[in-house]
Amino acid sequence: VMADRFTNTLMRFGAWKDLELRISTPGLIVQDQPDRSTVTGFGPLTFGVKRHIWDTDEASLLPAFGVIAQVKTPTGSVPF
Repeated sequence: VMADRFTNTLMRFGAWKDLELRISTPGLIVQDQPDRSTVTGFGPLTFGVKRHIWDTDEASLLPAFGVIAQVKTPTGSVPF
């Protein structure tokens, strides 16, 4: 059975009232291989922004809404 273990990390910075800057990474990854060996390395960094569009409107039951845009960089270890 193959399994992946990783240290997922997300850092969020409030830039303005409705805008958030984000940096995320799976961090250290340990991946079990079918031959019982393991591959270890670091995952790529992802940079993003989150824009809050509107709050919940309880009268109309309309949920809050926002948009996230992300860019994954080729910064991880070779197998990842």
